[in-house]
Amino acid sequence: MSLLTGVSDLKKLSTEKQREFDLFYHFQLNNKLRPIFAELSLLSVFVGALFYISILTKQGAAVHPLNYVYCTLLVSLGVAHRVRAVRQAAPLMVYMIFTTVSLFSYLHFVSVGGGIKPIFGLFFFLASLGFITMSIKHTLIILCLNGLLLSLASALLFDGERWGEEVFVILTNWFAFMCMLIAPVTAVFSRWLYSNLYAMQFMLNDKNKILRETFKTLKATENQLIHEQKHQALSHMANGLLHEIINPVNISTQALGFAKSINQDEEVAEALEDVMLQQLRISDIVTDLRNFSRPEETHPLETVNLKILVDKAIKFCQSELKSGGIKVHLQVDKNQLIHCHPIALTQVFVNLLINSCSALKPKRFGDEDIPSILISSAEQQKLLTIRLKDNGVGIENSVLEHITESFYSDKESPDKLGLGLTICQTIMRHHGGGIDIQSKVNQWTETTLTIPVHTSL
Repeated sequence: MSLLTGVSDLKKLSTEKQREFDLFYHFQLNNKLRPIFAELSLLSVFVGALFYISILTKQGAAVHPLNYVYCTLLVSLGVAHRVRAVRQAAPLMVYMIFTTVSLFSYLHFVSVGGGIKPIFGLFFFLASLGFITMSIKHTLIILCLNGLLLSLASALLFDGERWGEEVFVILTNWFAFMCMLIAPVTAVFSRWLYSNLYAMQFMLNDKNKILRETFKTLKATENQLIHEQKHQALSHMANGLLHEIINPVNISTQALGFAKSINQDEEVAEALEDVMLQQLRISDIVTDLRNFSRPEETHPLETVNLKILVDKAIKFCQSELKSGGIKVHLQVDKNQLIHCHPIALTQVFVNLLINSCSALKPKRFGDEDIPSILISSAEQQKLLTIRLKDNGVGIENSVLEHITESFYSDKESPDKLGLGLTICQTIMRHHGGGIDIQSKVNQWTETTLTIPVHTSL
């Protein structure tokens, strides 16, 4: 890509991209380049006027009051150009500068009886038209207006054919002729130069945008690959756990069953029942862990009562709740039915309750506040929402961003494997739902589970 072939390179792009460039180019032209060049031109004209006044003063010549009026008008134009609407109406300011300069130049021209000297500064301004407007159309319009004003001023001074001779002499003057020739040439050159420069900038911006989007896609793909690798590692680990753990669990479960059958003590029977439930839970968790990395759940869905699942999860976590003095508030409809994998969804509730207990235990509560967990549900628009909210220590934003990643564990819980919420997320995905966690440090954490409603009573 070359600086001087930007427009040619742009033509190789699609029609839509070329239209985008046209909008981009005209915006840059009318809102940046033309206003800047107009200000520079106004400044040069003003400095030239002050220089002319200073020369007259040094020479001891009288300074006509119109010179001060002229400078005042130029300053007024500078102030007006600060207005956004005037700047965006480029090249309006160029026409205003030309009107002011030509008016006073031709007044001087008439007052001294003609000649090139009174309008020398005007033609110097005309020479810069191409750079200021970057438009052959506006340049030619102003040059024609100048020729008309020159003819009118000469007609006021001379009778008959002499005014035409005066106009011809001035226009064929080498300085005036070169100024009028330079103006359209520089207009064409400036337009060509800046259109190529902006075409190059536009294409570079477009390529940078594509590169940013590509980098974003690559980053997302990289994260997905890492996530899949973690899932694969977890799958291998789960299979090993199933082989090493499930057999001793089954044997101990059978032994507990035999102990229950011969036991006559009621208190021992209750303890054996609790141990049996925990053994069954271990078996269920290991089995679900093996299925964690599968893209879809293979077990059939069952229609169960939501409150029964929540009560079962609370029972599993009873020891954690009691040790922390944690109160669980239920706002779940006792008739709410849910189409789900009961064991897997119960595991989600257990994981979330344990997390809430971990967040509640380190926090100091006042006399009027107690550690609590609110579990609520609501059904609307074929979507069941289940919320678990605790008033624990909360989660920092830096942790919240990674909390559902596999094997992620913050510095305060290095002993945890970092799979609980990841498994919960996968289970909810198998249900066609989702999980969202919001938190405010030292105030609360709320986990929202969403699941499509298939059956409702």
